[in-house]
Amino acid sequence: MQFANQSSKVRDHLTYVVYDPTNGDILSVYHSVSYEGADPAPDQKELESRAITLSKQFFQKHSERSFDEKNVKALASRPELFEGPGAMKVDLKQLTVVPVQ
Repeated sequence: MQFANQSSKVRDHLTYVVYDPTNGDILSVYHSVSYEGADPAPDQKELESRAITLSKQFFQKHSERSFDEKNVKALASRPELFEGPGAMKVDLKQLTVVPVQ
């Protein structure tokens, strides 16, 4: 596995949200950053699976809220959607991340 250094340029940056498919609430957000010259990033399904696994580990360690990976989904999104203030959610009809109204 090749690792990037500080002078490496970002090749790809994706954001993955883990959300409740019944109401669109985002439970956690993860970023995948790939650098030029580094090994290719895993495919989207693998990154979605990793996001759900990390979410489960976080909730089990830091929350009293139950977490069942069968009751959540992961969705790839654009990182710039999370740069500004304000809460976000998943629009369940369009499967996109949108600001909470």
